[in-house]
Amino acid sequence: MSLGPFPERIDTLKLFARNGILAAALPLKKLPRLTDSLHDDSGTVDVNLLFATDEHKKRILSGTLDTNVKVLCQRCLQEMQLELHCTLNLNVCNSEEELQELPDTEDGIVMEEDGLNILDVIEDELILSLPLVPAHADVNCNLFLNALTQAETDVQGKDKNSALNDKPNPFAVLATLKDKKQD
Repeated sequence: MSLGPFPERIDTLKLFARNGILAAALPLKKLPRLTDSLHDDSGTVDVNLLFATDEHKKRILSGTLDTNVKVLCQRCLQEMQLELHCTLNLNVCNSEEELQELPDTEDGIVMEEDGLNILDVIEDELILSLPLVPAHADVNCNLFLNALTQAETDVQGKDKNSALNDKPNPFAVLATLKDKKQD
């Protein structure tokens, strides 16, 4: 499915009134808080959102956000691709009090009088889907670091053995006392 460009202005109040759909490709560059956490801001987010009103006149924002982002692996410090997929199902409330009344099993957001800032909602959801510490699935992703660690372990092992051979044994004096006592 080919997505169109993301609109510059979105009237979320009209979208809710008409049970509208927003299907567009949003450039990552338009999400500065998200791109601060990324290695590269190239790419797009596939946005598929449904602005609906249920039988109780409650507004529901649902849909998906899909993108591939580039982050730095915190183990090897190399760039890696990370696939983000967010599923939204938010109750859109008119006030903080209405939001507090939602059951614990439901997520919600408060809509301002002039509507939702949909870019902020998208950006928040994507930020929440980022791992705290991005890392490759392979724990041995950094071959250089693994080789360096192994070499350091080998050198420390050799140093310990040579250091033990070079230092006089503090108990050697006791051995001489023992030999004298036997005479």
